[in-house]
Amino acid sequence: MLPGETLSRVARDLRLRRPCGCAISSFTGYPTPSETGEDLALANKAYLTEEVRTNGIVKDDKNRGGLTRRQYRDTVIYPRMAVIDAHY
Repeated sequence: MLPGETLSRVARDLRLRRPCGCAISSFTGYPTPSETGEDLALANKAYLTEEVRTNGIVKDDKNRGGLTRRQYRDTVIYPRMAVIDAHY
């Protein structure tokens, strides 16, 4: 800013001069997903069976690979949610 110039004049000049002569715009659209719902369903096939629900209810941790009920729930829920999100 030069002596005697007001801030509003400098701001106006900056609006008139755009770098590279390009216009400013926002991004539009949605990126293409890297994995489809079918890809995720195949990758998480072990978590989509009825046995998974049964193992979550059983009191014995051996059926859950030594995981507590909460640990097993978290291990199962996140892959299932990823498959659901990919479809919707």
